[in-house]
Amino acid sequence: MDILGKRWVKMEPIRRKLMSHLYAEPPILTCAGSVSQELSIETGLKPTPACDDDFHLLPSQAESLYFQSNSPERIDLLGEDADSHQIMLLGYVFDRRCRPVPDAKVEIWHADETGKYDLIGDRWRGHQFTDQSGRWGFRTVITQHYSFRTAHYHFHVQRPGGKVLRTQLYFPTHPKNSEDRLFDTRLVLSMLNDGAVGRFDFVTD
Repeated sequence: MDILGKRWVKMEPIRRKLMSHLYAEPPILTCAGSVSQELSIETGLKPTPACDDDFHLLPSQAESLYFQSNSPERIDLLGEDADSHQIMLLGYVFDRRCRPVPDAKVEIWHADETGKYDLIGDRWRGHQFTDQSGRWGFRTVITQHYSFRTAHYHFHVQRPGGKVLRTQLYFPTHPKNSEDRLFDTRLVLSMLNDGAVGRFDFVTD
């Protein structure tokens, strides 16, 4: 078994645990803070900057020339690439009063492990709707940089009846971050388990 295979065996238990936690029947909760705290305890990931008295909208970033509408509704973007270098991206959608936002549409698209987008089909594209606790999550590959861009994931986030937040998420220590003029420290994923899991909590106005 090669190094990647050994890494997959090591990471699979935590992936199964996180996926079952993320998509299990949501508990009855009185405030979003307890949801966020629950996921923090479960994963060891600290919440990303979220709703508080000093609330500021997350910065909007261009959706890029590679956006395509009508992405498939799915959680797992890997498909036949199950042996690739994987990551779980997960988190919550809150409103500015720290309440979870159910049925928010969370859409992702990104380049593959070589920095290339699928310009013909739906590889590395998908969307889903948050559950009653505001949870979202995708299983995909670790994207890579290309040209002048550091590694990043594109996202659309839209609460029911609300405006679309167009933004991008970044790795905290990618070597190309300092060279990318669009890189924003407010949009950095909180990472766990040698980069196998990344968390971000979106806050909508």
